[in-house]
Amino acid sequence: MASLMQAKTKYGDFTTTLNNMIKGNIEPNEFQLTKIKKEAIKIAHDEPVEAYLLLGMVACVENDEENMHKHHKNAISLRSDFDTNGLYAISLLNSDLFSDAYDRAHVAYGLCGEDVYDLILILDVLISCCYYLDYEEELDSHLKSWKKVKNEDHPMPFSEDNSDNLEKMFECLDARIASCPDEIEKIDPEMVALAESLVEGVELYED
Repeated sequence: MASLMQAKTKYGDFTTTLNNMIKGNIEPNEFQLTKIKKEAIKIAHDEPVEAYLLLGMVACVENDEENMHKHHKNAISLRSDFDTNGLYAISLLNSDLFSDAYDRAHVAYGLCGEDVYDLILILDVLISCCYYLDYEEELDSHLKSWKKVKNEDHPMPFSEDNSDNLEKMFECLDARIASCPDEIEKIDPEMVALAESLVEGVELYED
């Protein structure tokens, strides 16, 4: 059975469009997002799972983490399958929630069967998560699975050094600290300088 993104319907088109927006392949379009929201609300009574999935992905595009979680979890509570878990994993990954995305992608991986399109989609999520989480053994395993399915190496669009990865992690931490300042102890300035040096690729130790 084809996944939602393969379905030859406008809902399949919508999920493909949203996935491309989430991944940065196309620029978010406010008109299109509003159109998708209205369509989701219209189908909510007859197709609640699809409605929640669309709304969850829209929330991800809009950086609305609270509603992203809420809508995706509502979809999974009604039907836990490849679509609901896989699309949630994509939203989690692109919200920089790498550990949660990895766990959710593993659930989807176990539900995707032998469909090549679905395998490639979820392996791409797993590979990205493993890279950012520094899961070396798992990354190697999923890269081998990718090559077996695609008969080619994964493009691995990541920086060869780790500075981009670290910068993304620190940006994520800054956002979390800003959201709950009273719960975070003041960081040692020397540690901040050390982190900045890592991001900038500055040599830390000199003779």
